[in-house]
Amino acid sequence: MHDLEGLQVAYLGTALAHYLDIRTGDIIDLPLDAPAPGGPLRFKRIPTRTAESDAEDRRLFAEVHAALVYAVDDATEFRRALSLDRMLEKKWFSFKN
Repeated sequence: MHDLEGLQVAYLGTALAHYLDIRTGDIIDLPLDAPAPGGPLRFKRIPTRTAESDAEDRRLFAEVHAALVYAVDDATEFRRALSLDRMLEKKWFSFKN
């Protein structure tokens, strides 16, 4: 069974390198400069969130929620627009998770 909460935390975290042990489902946290554990067939590096991935998430979410299209390119404006509609804000956080 995979540690879904651990995957989410690993994706959001940038202070460590995170690896998924595909055999056990465990998340391995290592210093950024440490070598990868074991072999690449067993341990997969978990990507981390970036400004580019956040922008892509906003774009994908706005495709379904047209009211946000104008705010896609500006993270601050996007958050402001979400704060005006609590149901939309909840959908956004569910989408991100």
